[in-house]
Amino acid sequence: MADNHVLVELGCCASVPSAKIDASKSADAISRPGLGSRPGTRSPASSSPFGAAKKSGKQALLEWCKIATAGYPGVKVENFTSSWCSGLAFCAIIHRYRPNSIDYDAMLDASPAERTAKAFAAAGALGILQLLDVSDIVNFAEPDELSVMTYLSENYHFFKGEFGSLGYTGKRTG
Repeated sequence: MADNHVLVELGCCASVPSAKIDASKSADAISRPGLGSRPGTRSPASSSPFGAAKKSGKQALLEWCKIATAGYPGVKVENFTSSWCSGLAFCAIIHRYRPNSIDYDAMLDASPAERTAKAFAAAGALGILQLLDVSDIVNFAEPDELSVMTYLSENYHFFKGEFGSLGYTGKRTG
């Protein structure tokens, strides 16, 4: 594998199948491992401008969240707990892919509960399962990490066909 390849393995939860992304071909080049490969197995790493060439499902999902929310005011995704409490990161993901589904700028003045409710409602209208309640996010300084990861995995799998349109520009679209 050439040095400009980045492989990440998604599948942070038992119900989420593993997927590999080869960023050298395109950001939307997602394929499932072939027969005989086991989730969690690692191949030799190659060097990459993004650090470790092969990432865990948790790291890959976090990377996707960082990319999807890049450039949005008030959002800095660093983890699957406190980074989501304001509701803005959820709004940013929906707005990134479906700008007509949520008015991100209006959300800047809303309360965390209003933001989270709006993001969950917009995602639900698109067909993304609402696996969390607003209170699961806003009533805790650190929401349950696995619950947030599971919900974000649903978002990723819904939008993954559009991953290539996101690219690695780090710029807000829409």
